Amino acid sequence: MQVKTLIQTLSATAAIVIASNAYAANNNVYVTQTLGADNWVETDQSGSTNTVWASQAGDHLYVYNKQSGSLNTIANNQEGSHHNGVVVQSGIHNHANYEQYGSGQNINIAQTGNDNIAHGEQRGSNNYLSESQTGDMNHTSNTQDGQGNGTVVVQEGNENDGQSRQVGDMNSFNGKQIGDNNDFYAEQNGTRNNGIIVQDGNQNFARLWQTGKDNNASIEQHGKGNEFRANQNGNNNIISGYGNGAGNSGPNQIGNYNVADIAQVGDYLHVNGYQHGTKNSVNIYQSGNHDIVHYQQDGSYNKLNAAQKGSDISLTVLQDGNNLTANTYQEGTSLKADINQRGSGNVVTEANQTGSGNQFYIEQNDEGNEVSLNQSGQDNNLNVFQDGLNLSANVTQTGNGNSLDTIQSGSNNTLTAYQENSGNIGRIEQGGTDNEAVLRQYGANNFGEIIQAGSNNYAELNQYSDGNSYTIEQLSSNNTTVINQ
Repeated sequence: MQVKTLIQTLSATAAIVIASNAYAANNNVYVTQTLGADNWVETDQSGSTNTVWASQAGDHLYVYNKQSGSLNTIANNQEGSHHNGVVVQSGIHNHANYEQYGSGQNINIAQTGNDNIAHGEQRGSNNYLSESQTGDMNHTSNTQDGQGNGTVVVQEGNENDGQSRQVGDMNSFNGKQIGDNNDFYAEQNGTRNNGIIVQDGNQNFARLWQTGKDNNASIEQHGKGNEFRANQNGNNNIISGYGNGAGNSGPNQIGNYNVADIAQVGDYLHVNGYQHGTKNSVNIYQSGNHDIVHYQQDGSYNKLNAAQKGSDISLTVLQDGNNLTANTYQEGTSLKADINQRGSGNVVTEANQTGSGNQFYIEQNDEGNEVSLNQSGQDNNLNVFQDGLNLSANVTQTGNGNSLDTIQSGSNNTLTAYQENSGNIGRIEQGGTDNEAVLRQYGANNFGEIIQAGSNNYAELNQYSDGNSYTIEQLSSNNTTVINQ
């Protein structure tokens, strides 16, 4: 049975109902409605090789299509305002395409089967687009142009691909993928937009691009081999990322007053991102083994908070600008952290490490620098270099095999170091004015050295018991030396 229909309606109101029974095959339906309002089209097909085309122009239009079988194709076009389009497909090799032009539109597409392709495009304001796919090798493409639009995409199955693009203000996007080898790309251009991507499965890859201000980007991934890239260009934007499993994340922000929150749980995780601008902040949390954090901030008044727990983890932070702040915490074994700050104004670094085999490297340039570090565990190593004004370093190391190297150059320097128990080696060198250095090592095999060059220097070296050796050399005026061994 074959049905071919071409209907054109010019009246104000029209309703068309076309149905093909389950035994029918090779069906074709073509519907065109123009110059009317409150028009209604319903098509029901069951069989194979079905084709439905529908085109409407006017206001308050409604199209309902249903197909069940194989090799089905649905294409709908609506122009005007306050339209509703519903497409339901079940079978193999289905294709659905929809376009709406106007405001207050709604599109609902559902596909179940294999080799499905769905496309939706809305141009106008206050539109809603929903696309759902269940099966294998699904593909969806979404486009919205206007304000106050919303897109929801749900894909379940294998080898899914989801894409979306929104242009305008106050738009929202929500994409979810459940299955294997999923890929998602979303782009939003405008202000006060909200983008959400959730992936649950294996080897997922998500990309979320936002351009404008006051935007929110959220990505959540579960499984192994996950990777996401989130880019924001503008001011007052927020990136939220969560990963459970293994994978990489790249939160990148360009602008001012931006915030990035990243949390990862699992092994072999990697955070690699940057912030360019003023008064930006990033919060990073990792829990697992063999995890890596590499983050860069360029600008002034930026802040970084990083916490890592596990074994064989590393942290690399590069900050370039003025009035920078870096707070880091590491707990576990085989820890490594490198913090490099360049700029002027107040630069504050606080680091805490708990575990064994710890390493730390801190480099700060220019004025108002301050370092505070606590290490507790075994095989600790610290290297701190500061070049500038108003420098201060406070270091505490407790454990085995501790080593300390600090060089401070400038004026108003203050350094306090504490190392306790076996194999401690410390060296402090300060150059400038108003220097104060205190080194306390309690334990065995201690070696301490303090060298200060400048004026108004005060040095105190306290080493108690077990093979202690000291070198305190203060050059020039008003020096005071206290030694206890």
